[in-house]
Amino acid sequence: MIQKPRKHEDLLINMTPMIDVMIFLIVFFLAATNFAQVERQQDVELPETRPGGALSTALDGTLIVNVKRDGQIYVAEKKLSDAELTDLVTRRHEVFKSSLRVDVRGDQRASHGDMCRVYRAIRRGGVGRPAIILKETTFEG
Repeated sequence: MIQKPRKHEDLLINMTPMIDVMIFLIVFFLAATNFAQVERQQDVELPETRPGGALSTALDGTLIVNVKRDGQIYVAEKKLSDAELTDLVTRRHEVFKSSLRVDVRGDQRASHGDMCRVYRAIRRGGVGRPAIILKETTFEG
């Protein structure tokens, strides 16, 4: 059987649907932009609010207690006694209730007795489980 050579037709890409879609998108975005502009020009008095402040205000619910090598207690660079720490934790606990978080950063050279004294003062202030902050290290072997 003899076969005739087939004619190869050139493939053409029909651009009409793509152009239609592009025109539709352009019209849509132009209309949406105009509506947004009209909404901003309405005579509406917006309520005022105080600025949110610095990002560090998110830490207001967290109390960081530092215990130095010699057992001295510091909160926000201020030296406190055990009673002052208990009073501070009590005041913060009244304000923040259960959302108060107390982080204890103890020097590794501080004695176990000093750390227990700090935990006891925090518990007397109303926080039963203070968080112990540690420095993460990786072990390479």
